[in-house]
Amino acid sequence: MTVVPSCVFKLASDFHCQNIPQAYSDFRRSGNSSKLLCYIAIEASMTAALSVVIPAYNEAARLGNTIRAVVNYLRQNAPDAEVIVVDDGSSDETAELARPRFEDAGSLRTSVISYKSNLGKGRAVRLGLVAARGDVALFSDADLSTPITEAPKLVEPIVNGPCDV
Repeated sequence: MTVVPSCVFKLASDFHCQNIPQAYSDFRRSGNSSKLLCYIAIEASMTAALSVVIPAYNEAARLGNTIRAVVNYLRQNAPDAEVIVVDDGSSDETAELARPRFEDAGSLRTSVISYKSNLGKGRAVRLGLVAARGDVALFSDADLSTPITEAPKLVEPIVNGPCDV
């Protein structure tokens, strides 16, 4: 296991990780007591080929259908993938709804990351990408404005070499 410093949060007790297999969160105060360092221990090599990050803010109404569609697609087409939902300080039940939806994920790795403050979509995407263990990571809005079935158009050029990101 390798410990990698992954992010700095200005609000103490504002971050929660769940269902991250073979990883754990180790929160330590930095020299400045108003900051909290987050370390995530991960295996040295990535084992999932694809990570899908879904940033979500007050998406309880639609997230269930989104997770179902993504999980069903990945179970059939990329069974070694992972799905990470990042709840960006929602005031509804976004994170609480996401957790039970992953019960039928089969062999897919699943994670729910949530924190209390709304820090913006960019921060949610960044936190999800930092937690991602796939060789290729993509993010998709919770409304699936780009259907998950379009993922091969993005992933295949990266995996096969014509594109380097």
